[in-house]
Amino acid sequence: AGTVASDMTSGYMTLVFQKQKGHLPWPVDSKKVVTSFGYQPYELNPSVYRNNLGINIAIDQDSSVKVVYDGIVDDVMDIGDAKAVIVLHGKYFTIYSDLSTASVVKGQLLKAGDVLGQVGDSGQIDFRIYDPNDVWQDPAKWLERGHGSTGK
Repeated sequence: AGTVASDMTSGYMTLVFQKQKGHLPWPVDSKKVVTSFGYQPYELNPSVYRNNLGINIAIDQDSSVKVVYDGIVDDVMDIGDAKAVIVLHGKYFTIYSDLSTASVVKGQLLKAGDVLGQVGDSGQIDFRIYDPNDVWQDPAKWLERGHGSTGK
Protein backbone atom coordinates (compact mmCIF):
# COMPACT_ATOMS: atom_id res chain seq x y z
CA ALA A 1 0.00 0.00 0.00
CA GLY A 2 3.01 2.29 0.46
CA THR A 3 3.74 4.78 3.17
CA VAL A 4 1.21 7.41 4.11
CA ALA A 5 1.75 10.64 6.01
CA SER A 6 -0.02 9.37 9.13
CA ASP A 7 2.55 6.56 9.43
CA MET A 8 5.26 9.20 9.79
CA THR A 9 3.54 10.95 12.70
CA SER A 10 2.44 7.85 14.62
CA GLY A 11 3.53 6.75 18.07
CA TYR A 12 4.97 3.66 16.42
CA MET A 13 7.25 5.83 14.27
CA THR A 14 8.35 7.68 17.42
CA LEU A 15 9.49 4.39 18.95
CA VAL A 16 11.17 3.26 15.74
CA PHE A 17 13.09 6.54 15.53
CA GLN A 18 14.10 6.33 19.20
CA LYS A 19 15.79 3.00 18.49
CA GLN A 20 18.02 4.69 15.89
CA LYS A 21 20.03 6.49 18.59
CA GLY A 22 23.70 5.99 17.80
CA HIS A 23 22.92 4.55 14.36
CA LEU A 24 21.69 7.46 12.24
CA PRO A 25 23.72 8.24 9.12
CA TRP A 26 25.36 11.66 8.95
CA PRO A 27 23.34 14.26 7.00
CA VAL A 28 26.38 15.26 4.91
CA ASP A 29 29.48 13.43 3.66
CA SER A 30 31.58 14.84 6.48
CA LYS A 31 31.98 14.04 10.16
CA LYS A 32 33.88 17.23 10.97
CA VAL A 33 31.99 18.77 13.88
CA VAL A 34 33.12 22.40 14.20
CA THR A 35 30.74 23.39 17.01
CA SER A 36 29.50 20.80 19.49
CA PHE A 37 26.19 20.70 21.33
CA GLY A 38 25.61 22.69 24.51
CA TYR A 39 27.47 25.67 25.95
CA GLN A 40 30.35 26.55 23.64
CA PRO A 41 32.72 29.50 23.48
CA TYR A 42 31.58 32.00 20.85
CA GLU A 43 34.02 31.98 17.91
CA LEU A 44 34.34 35.78 17.78
CA ASN A 45 34.74 36.21 21.53
CA PRO A 46 35.82 33.03 23.39
CA SER A 47 35.05 34.55 26.79
CA VAL A 48 31.37 34.57 25.80
CA TYR A 49 29.52 31.27 25.80
CA ARG A 50 26.41 30.47 23.83
CA ASN A 51 24.12 27.49 24.00
CA ASN A 52 24.34 25.55 20.74
CA LEU A 53 21.09 23.61 20.27
CA GLY A 54 22.60 21.28 17.69
CA ILE A 55 25.95 20.56 16.09
CA ASN A 56 27.61 22.31 13.19
CA ILE A 57 29.25 20.08 10.60
CA ALA A 58 31.80 21.54 8.17
CA ILE A 59 31.40 20.54 4.51
CA ASP A 60 32.06 22.07 1.11
CA GLN A 61 29.55 24.60 -0.18
CA ASP A 62 26.95 23.07 -2.55
CA SER A 63 27.35 19.59 -1.03
CA SER A 64 24.11 17.65 -0.69
CA VAL A 65 22.32 17.51 2.65
CA LYS A 66 20.38 14.28 3.20
CA VAL A 67 17.63 13.33 5.61
CA VAL A 68 18.93 10.91 8.26
CA TYR A 69 15.77 8.79 8.54
CA ASP A 70 12.36 8.23 6.96
CA GLY A 71 10.02 11.11 7.73
CA ILE A 72 7.75 13.83 6.41
CA VAL A 73 8.72 17.44 5.70
CA ASP A 74 7.10 19.51 8.45
CA ASP A 75 8.30 22.88 7.15
CA VAL A 76 10.77 24.65 4.88
CA MET A 77 11.72 28.03 6.29
CA ASP A 78 13.68 31.06 5.20
CA ILE A 79 16.16 32.15 7.87
CA GLY A 80 17.76 35.34 6.62
CA ASP A 81 19.34 34.38 3.31
CA ALA A 82 19.52 30.68 4.22
CA LYS A 83 16.93 27.92 4.41
CA ALA A 84 16.07 25.37 7.07
CA VAL A 85 14.22 22.08 6.56
CA ILE A 86 12.33 20.49 9.46
CA VAL A 87 11.50 16.79 9.17
CA LEU A 88 9.09 14.93 11.44
CA HIS A 89 9.80 11.31 12.50
CA GLY A 90 6.88 10.33 14.72
CA LYS A 91 7.12 12.90 17.50
CA TYR A 92 10.82 13.62 16.89
CA PHE A 93 12.05 16.41 14.64
CA THR A 94 15.34 16.68 12.78
CA ILE A 95 16.29 20.17 11.64
CA TYR A 96 18.79 21.02 8.92
CA SER A 97 19.76 24.73 8.76
CA ASP A 98 22.08 27.01 6.77
CA LEU A 99 21.10 25.50 3.41
CA SER A 100 21.45 27.61 0.26
CA THR A 101 18.58 25.79 -1.43
CA ALA A 102 15.88 23.36 -0.36
CA SER A 103 14.75 20.70 -2.82
CA VAL A 104 11.77 19.43 -0.79
CA VAL A 105 8.34 20.86 0.04
CA LYS A 106 6.13 20.75 3.12
CA GLY A 107 4.19 17.49 3.37
CA GLN A 108 6.65 15.52 1.23
CA LEU A 109 7.35 11.95 2.36
CA LEU A 110 11.06 11.15 2.60
CA LYS A 111 13.16 8.04 2.77
CA ALA A 112 16.48 8.03 4.64
CA GLY A 113 19.16 9.43 2.33
CA ASP A 114 16.84 11.62 0.23
CA VAL A 115 18.43 14.96 -0.60
CA LEU A 116 16.92 17.95 1.22
CA GLY A 117 19.02 20.70 -0.31
CA GLN A 118 22.51 22.12 -0.67
CA VAL A 119 25.02 23.49 1.82
CA GLY A 120 25.27 27.29 1.75
CA ASP A 121 28.30 29.56 1.62
CA SER A 122 28.90 29.22 5.38
CA GLY A 123 30.44 25.84 4.50
CA GLN A 124 28.60 24.06 7.29
CA ILE A 125 25.20 22.86 8.32
CA ASP A 126 23.47 23.23 11.63
CA PHE A 127 21.90 19.86 12.50
CA ARG A 128 19.48 19.50 15.42
CA ILE A 129 17.23 16.84 16.95
CA TYR A 130 14.20 17.73 19.06
CA ASP A 131 12.45 15.04 21.09
CA PRO A 132 8.75 14.47 21.96
CA ASN A 133 9.28 16.06 25.42
CA ASP A 134 10.41 19.36 23.86
CA VAL A 135 14.06 18.69 24.70
CA TRP A 136 16.95 19.40 22.34
CA GLN A 137 19.09 16.28 21.93
CA ASP A 138 22.84 16.12 21.30
CA PRO A 139 22.90 14.93 17.66
CA ALA A 140 26.42 13.53 18.10
CA LYS A 141 24.94 10.88 20.40
CA TRP A 142 22.44 9.91 17.67
CA LEU A 143 24.77 9.75 14.68
CA GLU A 144 26.68 6.58 13.94
CA ARG A 145 30.20 6.55 15.23
CA GLY A 146 32.31 5.92 12.22
CA HIS A 147 35.85 6.43 11.17
CA GLY A 148 36.86 9.96 11.98
CA SER A 149 36.73 11.36 15.47
CA THR A 150 35.21 14.61 16.62
CA GLY A 151 38.39 15.92 18.24
CA LYS A 152 38.57 19.52 19.41
